Amino acid sequence: MYACPNCSGNLKFNIEKQALYCDFCNAVVDPYSVVKERDAEEGDLKIKDNANVAALYYDECPGCGAKREGDETVCSYCGTSLAKPVEQAVMDVGSNAENYYDVTFFRCPQCGGEIITEDNEAAAFCSFCGASTILDRRISKARRPKFIVPFKKTKKDCMSAYNSFMKSAFFAPSEMKSEKCVDSFRGIYMPFWTYQTHKNGNVTVNGTRVYHRGDYKYTENHALSADIDMEYDNVSFDASSSFADNLSQGISPFDQSVQQDFAPSFLSGFYADTSDVDDMVYQSDAQKLIAKDAFDKFKKIPGFGRYGMTGNNNVDKLTPNVHNKFLTMLPVWFMSIRSKDKKGNDRVSYTVVNGQTGKIAGDVPIAVNKYILASTVLSLGLFVVLNFLLNFTIVPKTALLISCIVAFIMAGIFSSHESKIVDRELGDDDKGLQQIKKSKEGPSNNIALKKKQEQAVKKSMKQKSYFWIPLIIGGVILGIEYTVGLVSDMWFYGGAMAIMAYTVWCIIRIVSRYNMLTTRKLPQFDRKGGDDSAKV
Repeated sequence: MYACPNCSGNLKFNIEKQALYCDFCNAVVDPYSVVKERDAEEGDLKIKDNANVAALYYDECPGCGAKREGDETVCSYCGTSLAKPVEQAVMDVGSNAENYYDVTFFRCPQCGGEIITEDNEAAAFCSFCGASTILDRRISKARRPKFIVPFKKTKKDCMSAYNSFMKSAFFAPSEMKSEKCVDSFRGIYMPFWTYQTHKNGNVTVNGTRVYHRGDYKYTENHALSADIDMEYDNVSFDASSSFADNLSQGISPFDQSVQQDFAPSFLSGFYADTSDVDDMVYQSDAQKLIAKDAFDKFKKIPGFGRYGMTGNNNVDKLTPNVHNKFLTMLPVWFMSIRSKDKKGNDRVSYTVVNGQTGKIAGDVPIAVNKYILASTVLSLGLFVVLNFLLNFTIVPKTALLISCIVAFIMAGIFSSHESKIVDRELGDDDKGLQQIKKSKEGPSNNIALKKKQEQAVKKSMKQKSYFWIPLIIGGVILGIEYTVGLVSDMWFYGGAMAIMAYTVWCIIRIVSRYNMLTTRKLPQFDRKGGDDSAKV
């Protein structure tokens, strides 16, 4: 904890004051002026340069070779100490002890996610999987970020943004609008890799000028050249596999021009996630993003406006060089809601709010019962308006044709989302998760076979639309009509009703599959990182 210099109370970072604040004596303290009081249970090792390195342990017993179980410090088989020698601990952590700082790790026993805090308080909730359980605690060191952007939006601001966000979510489950749910937001500092780039020199792109003169159309191809000197700083992508790309990008950008040098005291009262994604994973994305923005500016150079400049080749010519990259902690209000799908499997949905700007992004599933009720009311209303007020009638063949068209549209919508759903379930739409998966799987000796197996898995996970059902029904009825002839119109109306029943079934399946996109499987981590709650 960080002790108040006046009364020794626990200092917490106060968002409104942008400083550490003591609730007991109302003292306001500069975050850079305090030093954390060391907790007695840390048991750090002293090394020659007076830096502290948390005790490290062997994964396998040096005496008998047995694997270490949990947080054992002594082998349960032979009694050998599992603690590494001081010299080895220093080597593993690195001689630059200033690159690390003391933290308390809380590990969720259900999903394996770990939360980080500067405080030494008990944690009983996991924001990754939504489990309410006592989390295991240990003291260790975490990699020190270079910069931090402190929270600007309070929890009250966050809840206000969420309530506004949910006003348009008519079909959201009722529990997502409950006071208990809204109050469950937790402040987390999420790690982001920040890239600084530059590019200078002469760049030549291809341009086209098209004009008409008389009855002739002229097309001129030009090489447009300009000397450029550009620098882009603070382009960031999340460095945690626990933070989904669609959510992190949904609340971006952050204004990192106001970032400050990192000090652990900023985390007091909040929690943080550690980075487990390599800095190279998103580097190409950062370069592409910068190249696209630079190309838009390149086209605005005086005299270039009358030339058409398109194509990825032109954009690629403005790809910058990355000359620096570092970790930055960025503020995020984070909420997880745990639920069950129709098969009884646990799922979790997330909503995040930018702790600096208030921008919000989230997974909002649809309550099937609300959707069916609203659709029924709307259908009955349309029926009354068309039949009793407008006297609108549809001939039998037209009814059958319209029902077939609607059914095919629904089947197409269903099929179009299957690839996206499968990618989300497998984590293939998140580059951070892809890297974690590859590191666990290890190198493959047969890349072609592995790719073929992955495609087979994806194909088996996709559900079919059964579009042939309305095709058969409509085809059979129309075939009989044009070959033999049908006496009663009830065949057409009956066929139309059967096809519409298929359409309703297809719509319900679309909603169910949509909820697969807005909820996620419970995470299973074999990594460090996480957060629990913020006391603000």
